[in-house]
Amino acid sequence: MKKSLPDNYSTAPLKVVVSDLTYRNRRTTSVNIIKLPIALTITSILGRGIAVSQNDINVIIAKTSTLISYPKAALEIQRVINDDDSTMADIVRLIELDPALALAVIRTSNSAALNTGIEISSITKAVSKLGQKQVGEIVTAVDAARSFNQLHNDLWNIADFWQHSISCAVLAKTLAKILSISAPDTAFTGGLLHDIGELILFSQLPEESTTCLQTSLLPTNHEELFEIETRLLGFSHADVGGALAKDWSLPDSLIDCILHHHTPSSEVGTHMLTKIIHVANSLSVLIELDSDDIEDAPAINSKIYDELRLDTEIIQKVITAARSDIQSLSSLFND
Repeated sequence: MKKSLPDNYSTAPLKVVVSDLTYRNRRTTSVNIIKLPIALTITSILGRGIAVSQNDINVIIAKTSTLISYPKAALEIQRVINDDDSTMADIVRLIELDPALALAVIRTSNSAALNTGIEISSITKAVSKLGQKQVGEIVTAVDAARSFNQLHNDLWNIADFWQHSISCAVLAKTLAKILSISAPDTAFTGGLLHDIGELILFSQLPEESTTCLQTSLLPTNHEELFEIETRLLGFSHADVGGALAKDWSLPDSLIDCILHHHTPSSEVGTHMLTKIIHVANSLSVLIELDSDDIEDAPAINSKIYDELRLDTEIIQKVITAARSDIQSLSSLFND
């Protein structure tokens, strides 16, 4: 039986400062956090320990897999897009079968970022204007959101979650293009899915997630959220997201970038995609803050920064190139 909350608890939305769902003191947003008394948080909850074993990750993933599955519409449309024998008519036909995807494609083609003064109302014209690659990105984003939004979540504004995910996806794609070191479409997918473990934890372990999130906001705290999750639960949202990606039999490169986007390695054998997502994850904070100062973003692993030969000029070029795509895709999640 679920215990009732004491009188000194509150479930009212608490205005907190977080970013990327894991970084402190970056941007202000509303998070519906249960306000635990500090003494109770530290002594009663953290003191007794709420660490969860590896076996519980398997239970969480098994339960999650009964609720959602990898976006099938996106898989099919991406398959057609990548098929040299397919035509634009084949892509249009698939999109027309799914009203939600059709609406998303038309809305994006008419977005402010792409507005040419001519209203587009047909799927064929929308696909022609956007191009097959961008249509694939729209389909992947909308279908993923449709799948994961089925997970119950009272802790985080889902629109904020997808805003960050879209920003990371577009930045990862843009970074891969500019550096010519990873497939842009795969980088987009990796960026889009990198934080799926957050939604799973919020859904399956809401009280534990609340404790971890509140602990990250304590004035005396110097750990990032993923570190707190690991210390208290025995695993982080990155571990959970990586486990789901593995359960879905996603490519090793995607599993690795979800699992290690906070902790990439510069060692030989580490997927380049993981390094791209790590950087994009940090740069997405600059987009959210509307800042060009790299000091405002979560720290990028210095070895990765040097290995990718990044500098302020390249970072500014990536951010500038990504802004319009982020704006047009984000409009799909702002209703």
